[in-house]
Amino acid sequence: MPSEPPRSLPHPAAPRLSPAACSPTRGGSMMVLMGTMPKPQHLRELPLVSVPQGIPTQVCLTCKVCCRFPEIDSFLRPYFTEAEIRAAIAHGIPEAAFPRHEGCQIEVVPHPAGEGYLCPAFDPVTSRCRIYEVRPFDCQLYPFVIMWDSAQKMVVLGWDTKCPYLMAQTQGRSQTDSSRHLANGHLLLSPECQTIAEAVATRIEAAAMLDVLAAHPALITRYQDDVVVLRALGELTERVRRKQRAQSSPSC
Repeated sequence: MPSEPPRSLPHPAAPRLSPAACSPTRGGSMMVLMGTMPKPQHLRELPLVSVPQGIPTQVCLTCKVCCRFPEIDSFLRPYFTEAEIRAAIAHGIPEAAFPRHEGCQIEVVPHPAGEGYLCPAFDPVTSRCRIYEVRPFDCQLYPFVIMWDSAQKMVVLGWDTKCPYLMAQTQGRSQTDSSRHLANGHLLLSPECQTIAEAVATRIEAAAMLDVLAAHPALITRYQDDVVVLRALGELTERVRRKQRAQSSPSC
């Protein structure tokens, strides 16, 4: 098992549910499931979006890396927004898995047949996600990663070398092809994966997504030296910095 495995099991894109489409599993209202905690005014819900997927389902189902964590407090646990938490609870994930209903990382559980911990949505017998249809944006994104660069100055899009499928795609590729050469390393994605990466970056820097990502900065991870940087996300960086400046400015 890698020292810090990825956060989620990637699958082909599936439709996301809006908060209104989520219903409890055993009757009652959603407010009963979520309690009466008031919604913080600074948070926004993720827009309806499907992140382009490029990894075959059967490859994912045989992967021994995703959704598994060596530590109970791993910083790579998937982050859920408020709407995503409501949907996950409605689909059977215990409410206790989410310590902050306005948005948080999920609490992992001990592996029932091995070492380490699992996402409670992951079924280790079938290697499938129990809430795949409403899996969070953070899980849809993988094996691509939104993170700060090593200098903590720029938000970047990268791909995680812990993903065995993407690593396999780099083998045998020309190291001198400047159109696919990565600025911070020698590992090259296939043209198909590069196309998907550009589509993902375009979705991330859409206006509605920029606002939500700035409001949920935990979706941007710290720098990871085993994630290969693909491109800078300048618009997202500026939006996050603007939010930080507004929060640090003294109120009138």
